[in-house]
Amino acid sequence: PDGNKSILIDSPTGSGKTTATVNALKRYLDTNTDVIAYIAMPSKALAEQTANIHGLGKAFIGRLNIEATIYNNRMQTKQNMFVGTYDKTQKVIDQFHFDNKKVILVIDEIHKIVSDYGYRSKAINDMMAIAAEDNVKLIGLSGTPEELDLTTDFEKVYKVVQKNFIKAYSKLDFLIYQESAEMVLNISSIIRNEVSAGNRVLAFINNKTNIDLIKRLLENSDINAA
Repeated sequence: PDGNKSILIDSPTGSGKTTATVNALKRYLDTNTDVIAYIAMPSKALAEQTANIHGLGKAFIGRLNIEATIYNNRMQTKQNMFVGTYDKTQKVIDQFHFDNKKVILVIDEIHKIVSDYGYRSKAINDMMAIAAEDNVKLIGLSGTPEELDLTTDFEKVYKVVQKNFIKAYSKLDFLIYQESAEMVLNISSIIRNEVSAGNRVLAFINNKTNIDLIKRLLENSDINAA
């Protein structure tokens, strides 16, 4: 973190900005024990993924005891860095007010404070109220910052340019089904074929029940589905 109150890191999607930020914060927090960091994610899935990949303990999502989870995470990770969803930002950071801790608030996909405002205004307002507090520094991460007002929202903008861009995928398919059962069987078959060919698969499925069914079918075929 530099001397600015709020900065934006504008880096292309898939460039590793979240990982780079987490790694930099780990080094910073090692020598600045009066600081805590909270990484606010726009979804539960991203919060859990980030917590698991970077060894940050339990993600702050859904219903949980905030104070107990902070304590357990600190005991487990020996770190003052936490990750959770936008709506947990205020509840987590409020726990440190009595310690007079300085706070680094990282908002991933920060353009969503504009694009998602219509249906999650309370969470966004509460989060941005925390960002405005005197003891809080804001780091915004985005690959598509066009919706943000860069002249007033941030004191400094860092733009990352990838000279040798590597696409995160080699094939992109869209599949639309009317029948849920047909979809589950066909998607499972497609994933099995791709894995058998040595490919890694990322599937976006907008139904939790179907996700669970597909995971069970893949696990029966000895395919690890997370």
